[in-house]
Order: sequence, then structure tokens, then C-alpha cells
Amino acid sequence: MRYLQAQIAEKGPAIRLTHQPTRNDIGLEWGVRHTGSYRDIQHTGSTTGVPTHISAFPKLGSGCVILTNSKANLRKLILGMQALLKRKK
Repeated sequence: MRYLQAQIAEKGPAIRLTHQPTRNDIGLEWGVRHTGSYRDIQHTGSTTGVPTHISAFPKLGSGCVILTNSKANLRKLILGMQALLKRKK
């Protein structure tokens, strides 16, 4: 969770640099999406049967990590989490 907290806070030039898209909305191994007025700094991956997703929402001061053993639509879950976090603001 410390890693996610560092990404959310965007402290330091090195972390901020990794969130800058270099081409095709991809930073240095981070995908950068814009949902409304919020940036979603994200990375996905998987091993056999275990899809994963990490998202940091710097403007909301929060983020989430999803590890699952199902073929769930992780993007839909992330957007749902973001909607819940926006309501708390």
C-alpha cells in the first residue's frame, strides 16, 4: 500500500515523470486515462488465472488495487470504485 500511496501523492519529480504519457497515453509503464476531470494512473497485469489492476487517482487522493481469480471486467470495477470515491469528496 505504501507504493500506491506514493503514486497517489505524486511526490517527487521521478514519480511525476512516470505519470507523463510518452506516447499513446502510456507513461513509464503506467497507463494514463482521463475520466471526466480525474486522471486514472493505472497498470494492469496477470498471471495464469489471476488478473490484477492498480489505479491511483491523485486528484481524489485515493486509489485501489484489485486482485482476482475471475474474469471480471476490471475496468468496470475501477470506474465503480472511482464513482464511490468521488461521492465521498
